[in-house]
Amino acid sequence: MNQVFLSAEPHCARVGRQTVLSSSSARSPWLCAHAVVGREEYAQQNIEALGYETYLPRHGKVVSHARRRRVVRRAFFPGYLFVAAGHTPGAAAAVNRSHGVLAVVGGPRGDTRVPERLIGELRARENKAGLIAISADRFRSGQKVQIATGPLTGVTAMFAEASDDRRAVILIELLGKSHRVSVCPSALDIFI
Repeated sequence: MNQVFLSAEPHCARVGRQTVLSSSSARSPWLCAHAVVGREEYAQQNIEALGYETYLPRHGKVVSHARRRRVVRRAFFPGYLFVAAGHTPGAAAAVNRSHGVLAVVGGPRGDTRVPERLIGELRARENKAGLIAISADRFRSGQKVQIATGPLTGVTAMFAEASDDRRAVILIELLGKSHRVSVCPSALDIFI
């Protein structure tokens, strides 16, 4: 059985929550297409030209250049987008041949489907600008937090700061010394 792990958090795949995508989601019309990183929109345009609905979740990334900061739209899952190909025979093969698409996850027949629930959860997290926001705004400096996912699950730490729009810096006491560690804010819970 083909299985692919897709995290609900970008760049946090090794730490974040994981949803198993498998052929057991065969009722779902959604395929996952692996595209060239940075060229997801190009692949999206070519797939839409075939008549398929696509969903490319995006987030806002703060970019600094020449002392100017601006927010640019980036793929939430770099190199991946979702295609509502339905259950039409040959749809996965047509998507697989589209310019900008490297492969359809699950092989040329699209055996692996993305649960519709995951697409709904991602869309529900979008703001008015259509961007998925992940922030550390719910924590304050000096607050005790607990790591909820990943290899350090259950470890208590102190929230230091939000390092950028998608990372949080925490302080972990280890061997009598405080260490700064950067994590996804979604991997943290408030320690009670």
